[in-house]
Amino acid sequence: MFILALLAFAAELLPYGVVINMAVETAGGALAFRRAGYSYFDTSILIFGGYVQFAAGVLTAAALIVAGIFCLTGKSRLAAVFGWLSLAAAVLSAVPLFYFNGSYNAVSALVSLLLAAGAVLGLVRAKPVSGEA
Repeated sequence: MFILALLAFAAELLPYGVVINMAVETAGGALAFRRAGYSYFDTSILIFGGYVQFAAGVLTAAALIVAGIFCLTGKSRLAAVFGWLSLAAAVLSAVPLFYFNGSYNAVSALVSLLLAAGAVLGLVRAKPVSGEA
């Protein structure tokens, strides 16, 4: 679980995960669209409406912290928390897929898949073990 969260976090740090399509005015007065890539943690995406990607990054960071604590303690309750955080982050990271404007790319897909796999592992591992509080 920790490795999947770490890989997703590393992919979100790349400056290619969030694609923002910006309209710029050319010298002739026409509008041209320019695509720019940003990290999930770049605060400038908030200016351009990348709220869901930023929230996915924050949830991934929280899931990574929970996964680290789970590795140290082994509590199944933490695995459940990790699973739900990863699931929420996976859903939010997949939202740009429905924008239909090219905002979802290979890095975004990788992040979504890693988070979804982490969610499955966390929720499967969260099944209560007899004798654990």
